[in-house]
Amino acid sequence: MPDPKINLVLRLARQEDAGLLLQWRNDADTRHNSFHSQPIAWSDHLRWLRETLEDKETDLYIAERNGLPVGTVKVQRTGNSTELSWTVSPEQRGKGIGKQMVRQLARQISGTLVARIKPANNASVAIAKYIGMRRSVSSDGMLLFIRGQDESRSGENNGHEQS
Repeated sequence: MPDPKINLVLRLARQEDAGLLLQWRNDADTRHNSFHSQPIAWSDHLRWLRETLEDKETDLYIAERNGLPVGTVKVQRTGNSTELSWTVSPEQRGKGIGKQMVRQLARQISGTLVARIKPANNASVAIAKYIGMRRSVSSDGMLLFIRGQDESRSGENNGHEQS
């Protein structure tokens, strides 16, 4: 259960956050739980960040606690759903920050929420369940979590697994 005394502020990411975001992205645990587990080069990261910040369908947030960055949540709107992905600063893991920052942002989004999570990423699975997402079946080796009216996706197996 997240600590209710944790006061988080979510702000939009800026180009100046590039170094911190790359540091978090290239952390060994983050890479292990990412779709692409290889370290990211600075030039590739800068290009990704620029494109992400310019994309009208994507918002990248930095969560701050007492003015210090503690995590990030990406919101990507696609068709009839919104996909969430997140990372907690290595120094802040295990403190309930991930649950709180994702819940805080998810409360502001109406409609269907989706998250694709590696099966061994227990922390992110717990966060998805905490914000009311239900596990569905995914065909790409990832776990698919959905919250919203349409809890099936075209091209996916429409059966739900019970957890």
